[in-house]
Amino acid sequence: MVRFETLTGFNMSINSNRGTILYYGNLIVMDIPPNAEKKIEIGKILLSKAGQELATICGSKAVDGFIEYAVKKWSEHCAIASSPWPRVVQS
Repeated sequence: MVRFETLTGFNMSINSNRGTILYYGNLIVMDIPPNAEKKIEIGKILLSKAGQELATICGSKAVDGFIEYAVKKWSEHCAIASSPWPRVVQS
């Protein structure tokens, strides 16, 4: 249900100059400069498909401050990340 990768973490590749991530109904948009690496770190733990399904029915909740943390973290890696609601912008 959970996969750990404590040494290197998990990364997500983005195939264009814009990527979007949805976190508990909140959209995070990343604009990536053309010459920047199109890969972002997404954490040390990933839920399996069964884990994702269980999270939706067991009452999991968004972590306060996570969107702000993610926008700041990804902005440090050449992405211009923002969230339209709540409004969070890092550049």
